Amino acid sequence: MIVKYLYSGNIAVTEENAQDLLSASNMLLLGDLKDSIEKFLSKRIQPPNCVSLLKLSHLFELQDLIKTSRKFIADKWDDLS
Repeated sequence: MIVKYLYSGNIAVTEENAQDLLSASNMLLLGDLKDSIEKFLSKRIQPPNCVSLLKLSHLFELQDLIKTSRKFIADKWDDLS
């Protein structure tokens, strides 16, 4: 998928492949792809995955996702605890 992305500039990010693509884009220094995945994940924060996404965002230094995850957790704290 990454090779196809390098030639075409297009890639289908899904919930199933987002983490693997994020890891590969980070390793290969593909900043645009990394940004796209960060936006994709930011739109999919839900109570079951918010803490995992916060941890993932710290691991890959995704500042916007860190902010979005923290805000989501703060806003939904009563529902999560």
